[in-house]
Amino acid sequence: MSTSTGNFFSNFLLFKNEAKPAKVTGTPDYIAQYVYKDILIIKNEIKQYNELTGLLSSNSFYYKIYKLLENNHQEEIQNLKKNHNFDTTTQNINYHRQLISIYKKHLNDLQNLLDTLNYNYNHGVHEKKIVEYRQNDNQRNNSVTSLKSSNSSRLSLSNSVRSSFSNPSSTLDDSDAPDHLLDPISFQLFNEPVVTPSGITYEKSNLLNHISQKGKYDPLTRTPLKENQLYPNLIAKDAVNQYLQQKLNKEPIS
Repeated sequence: MSTSTGNFFSNFLLFKNEAKPAKVTGTPDYIAQYVYKDILIIKNEIKQYNELTGLLSSNSFYYKIYKLLENNHQEEIQNLKKNHNFDTTTQNINYHRQLISIYKKHLNDLQNLLDTLNYNYNHGVHEKKIVEYRQNDNQRNNSVTSLKSSNSSRLSLSNSVRSSFSNPSSTLDDSDAPDHLLDPISFQLFNEPVVTPSGITYEKSNLLNHISQKGKYDPLTRTPLKENQLYPNLIAKDAVNQYLQQKLNKEPIS
């Protein structure tokens, strides 16, 4: 995922979540127009997101969903008009009240689609990076840890290396480590790193503590976040293990 894509979507969600919703008052026909403007805004966001990621253009499944939503929305509007004998004048208050409800449903459908596109795109990129990292790692004969190893061997290496620095005489300090190996909440080395849909890696225990105590949102981007959206970051975990092993062997860190 490109930096521009990540920044665009994070900024969009940040604005969407932090901006206080305006209370709209007026006649039903005026409120219906207001909600429809929100629909156009979300459609434009989907268009921009597709221009940055190509997700709709390259994935026929998502494109079919988008077109199906559009067709269903148009059909619902047409049926509403038929039910009111095509009387869409401002005097037909019941029509516009029902139109508001339909528009709100359409707005929710489109927002869910946009959230799904972002979530699946981020995880697709993350999985691709893991596969590429595994392939490259398997080609290095002098690799300290191999992504072909089982989870148990990976955990064993992490624990054994960390225990080597557990005594007070050790000179290892988390402040020596590169920033990308440190949890942005505690600024300590990752032990069980997880990545969020926003593409940011945290220490799992610290992030879960944040979610339970402060709210279900990403600490940095403030986008909505649930525990089942977290993805293990094996790349970060292996990078930390390699860093610790190099420190143990007093090898220079590249």
